[in-house]
Amino acid sequence: MADQFDFVTQSSKLGSERETRDRVLDALTIKTLNKLINTDRVVEIVEGCISSGKEANVYHCRAPADEQNGGSRRRIAVKVYATTANIFKSRQVYMQGWHNTNGVRAGREMIAQWATNEFNHLKRLQKAGIPCPEPIDHRDNVLVMSLLGSEDGTAYPRLLNANLDTTTADTEANEELRDHSEAAKWARLYTQLLCYMRRMYKVSRLVHGDLSEYNILYSPPSTASVDDSEDAGTLHIIDVSQSLEHDHPECLTMLRRDINNVNTFFRRKKVDFLNDSTIFEFVTVDEVPIEMEEMYAHIDSLYESRNPTAGMTAEERAMAEVEENEFRDKFIPRTLTEAYELESGGVEADRTAISHLLAKKDVEDMDDSGKELQDDSSESDGSEFGAPVHSGDEEGSEDAFGQKRPRGKKHVDKAEKHAHKMAVKEEKREQRAKKMPKKVKAVLVAKTAYKKTKKK
Repeated sequence: MADQFDFVTQSSKLGSERETRDRVLDALTIKTLNKLINTDRVVEIVEGCISSGKEANVYHCRAPADEQNGGSRRRIAVKVYATTANIFKSRQVYMQGWHNTNGVRAGREMIAQWATNEFNHLKRLQKAGIPCPEPIDHRDNVLVMSLLGSEDGTAYPRLLNANLDTTTADTEANEELRDHSEAAKWARLYTQLLCYMRRMYKVSRLVHGDLSEYNILYSPPSTASVDDSEDAGTLHIIDVSQSLEHDHPECLTMLRRDINNVNTFFRRKKVDFLNDSTIFEFVTVDEVPIEMEEMYAHIDSLYESRNPTAGMTAEERAMAEVEENEFRDKFIPRTLTEAYELESGGVEADRTAISHLLAKKDVEDMDDSGKELQDDSSESDGSEFGAPVHSGDEEGSEDAFGQKRPRGKKHVDKAEKHAHKMAVKEEKREQRAKKMPKKVKAVLVAKTAYKKTKKK
């Protein structure tokens, strides 16, 4: 490996540290790689580049020989992030909500933080049981992970290039059978990906942020089940450096974009897909299980309960598409406080917009406009409107979201403010009328002080 990068050690010209090969290999990066090889003993052989993207190159490497496995060298992948020649210009959109970037400057320090984030995110995905590369080590702008590929070292293809046709069609009947089997496998992969998105959101507490057919790898099923549509293969999630936490300002926006990307790809594969709002609710609500088989069953129930599109007219389909576009662009509150502010501003939050914030009981007790439904059982609680009677003023009352009305002047109307001000003035006036005059008070204080002095 050192022979490939001799230009670094031999060059001492001004600006040599910014000289770059393969778009990612500058002087400091090569020093980092040498430390991983010579000091940390994580990498031993670099065999070549297997992927080149806008933010990094991925190299096929071999780990040092493992005596416990008969001296075999494990195949690993080394991801080297570009620094001086980085063409990924939209990082700030993802970084604005990060908690661990205070004081991080642009350039190499930011790229190193990017690599650290991917290392940590891969750990969280692996812990949640989501297929992904196994993170091994990271240093500066270099990330070492397991290689997702076959035993001969061939990396798995992206989902974009996946070939699910594993049969030979020598007759027309076989061709129809092949097409049906391939369509069933694509549908199975679609369901599998939705389940991974939910586990990533609920268990890993992450949103991918750039989920598409380019950032998903496909591994084919085993030879024994190659013609079984139930075993369509496995999807592996990669490139999670830009993944977002739940409290990120753009978290739900990126989630909707991921859903749209997934539906767009599988629509081209002629898969019967669910609409974006249904998937959003499936991914975010608490009541849906997180076990794979139970999620598969829940998705089947979503298909059965949805409105049939086969009998729709062209106008109805157009209206449905308009509603989907509105859902992609609408503001969705991330907290109940934002939901309250949305409602107090005169905008009614619908059920889909707040379903991820409320418990199942609360959601079922609300209509499509986000208002609480009244039932007959609430008539016996002594309240005219079916809500329990609270003592005290209106500040203790609850709003449509089950949240107490916030205290403070900005949440009180003008007439109520004026009435409260007049009441306070009247109370102070009565206190002043009963107040002891200053002269009388001074005489009493003087007499008391004189008595204490005389006793001494």
